[in-house]
Amino acid sequence: MPEDPDLSFVLCVVSGALAIAAGAFGAMNLTPSFAGVLGFLALIRICWLDDNIANDLLDRDVLPQSYRNAQRRQEHIESFLLGRPWGDKDLTPALVATRMRAEADVWLAVILSGTAALLAQAAPLGVGLSALLAFLGFGLAFRTADKVSATLWMVECGRPLPREALVRRHVWAHSTTRDRD
Repeated sequence: MPEDPDLSFVLCVVSGALAIAAGAFGAMNLTPSFAGVLGFLALIRICWLDDNIANDLLDRDVLPQSYRNAQRRQEHIESFLLGRPWGDKDLTPALVATRMRAEADVWLAVILSGTAALLAQAAPLGVGLSALLAFLGFGLAFRTADKVSATLWMVECGRPLPREALVRRHVWAHSTTRDRD
């Protein structure tokens, strides 16, 4: 449990809001082509994180060796920069998957708010339809930011998300073939 739960909860909510602000601000201040490339790279990162959660971490009891090696490298960097390791010593696959789910949701909130901001700014589909789609995009972004806040709170408390929340997939992430359980 965090030292100051109230402050930690507020910071988790602010983190979700900052993801929305970063996406909207970045989309409005960058050229549309560069914002599109960054959005595509963020989408690739989301898919990579989902793949790691589903294939590497979900049904494991022990953290795979590659993840332990990455944790050790991170501890070396933290020791070099901060003088001491900052992260958790004993991570479980479920906690790492929860952290990855939080990161994927942050990237999704950035993409949704950036797309909504571009629709609102450029109005490529006419003012009415573009405004409606931008409103819906910001609504989805705020809903995703709420999920980010809840997931970050779980990470802060050191508790993993339930399996259903870890494997949830967005409608656009489903392939044409059905997943086998």
